[in-house]
Amino acid sequence: MLGSILVYGIALPGLVLFFLVLSGFWILEEVVSKVTHVGFHIGPVKMNVAFLCFTVSAVTLAYETHKLQYFSMEGKDEKMASMVQMSGDYRQNKWRHERNFWIAAFSTVLWFANMRVGYLLNRLRSIGEKSKSEDKSANEKKSK
Repeated sequence: MLGSILVYGIALPGLVLFFLVLSGFWILEEVVSKVTHVGFHIGPVKMNVAFLCFTVSAVTLAYETHKLQYFSMEGKDEKMASMVQMSGDYRQNKWRHERNFWIAAFSTVLWFANMRVGYLLNRLRSIGEKSKSEDKSANEKKSK
């Protein structure tokens, strides 16, 4: 359940948004910027969509890391190790937590990149607009 929520609810939309930001079309970049920077309040805390997805991914990554540590500690006892390692449920649960760990790690990095690239593109665009307006005003002064 957690894995499918991460894949289809957080990682996949993040990947689509990331590719749209990197597309090079300024219209798509603007749409993605507006979508990822939609703000809302959770009590006194103000968040945006990108930061919420990053936070959920990071918390899930921490949880899965904790669970994998538990699985590595479970096999330390030599007598129990052979019984535990042979158990199908043990291997199934460990594989599921490893899969969720890698999905959460990918999603965390992806949403961080979405936040950072979106911020840098907005900043670059505002610097470009500022220099265009300065050039325009300088050209008007020269023509007078």
